[in-house]
Amino acid sequence: MPASYEENRSGDFSTGFREIPELDEPDTEIQFNVRLHDLDINRHVNNARYLEWALEAIPMEVLGSSRPAVVEALFRTPARYGDVVFSQVRRIDDEQGVYLHRLQSGRARDVCALVRTEWLQGEGYNKAAQGRSEENGRL
Repeated sequence: MPASYEENRSGDFSTGFREIPELDEPDTEIQFNVRLHDLDINRHVNNARYLEWALEAIPMEVLGSSRPAVVEALFRTPARYGDVVFSQVRRIDDEQGVYLHRLQSGRARDVCALVRTEWLQGEGYNKAAQGRSEENGRL
């Protein structure tokens, strides 16, 4: 065992991250079928897909007028090829634009991920992406 491991071995495995509360009642739910290109090398859904699916559930008027400023995620149980993933969202703070997300899979509705997002008013998510494309000479 390396000496540095023994020196820093405290047994405290806390992450120091903020807790993401469980979502009670969602405002919106969208379903996604897990496809082959959603999988990582271990044949689990890639964590980036959960974040994409979480953002898909945000209302279009928010996507058009705001952009994500904070994204926090807690990954729990992996979904697999052929599963149906349910992306749920609820706005919990109107003034700050804070949303809680829950992604579940299968008939048992196992929780795959909990996500918390904060949105800033101003240039929209889609408009920002369009502006970057125009700057690069692409439409």
